[in-house]
Amino acid sequence: MATKRSPAHLWPAPVSTEFFDRKHPVRDATLQHRVWFKTEVKPLLQAMGHHAPALAAERLLMLRAGAMAIAANNGWERPMWKGFLDTWNDVIG
Repeated sequence: MATKRSPAHLWPAPVSTEFFDRKHPVRDATLQHRVWFKTEVKPLLQAMGHHAPALAAERLLMLRAGAMAIAANNGWERPMWKGFLDTWNDVIG
């Protein structure tokens, strides 16, 4: 299944926290990215037979956003990467 690229693929989801003006264009771009992510992930979770695909997609989005924020500030440390993957797999089931 081919996936469509996020319209905001160059901006990590947590970047909008750096722009306090809610009318700044980056806010809309990050919203589009969050919608895109959940739109792509939810059907995959449904196809896997996940019992709560919408909730899992939301949790994966939050996990990814947090991991990206940490990585942007501190880099991808090996222990963080393992924790990210473990948590991702826990959410998927």
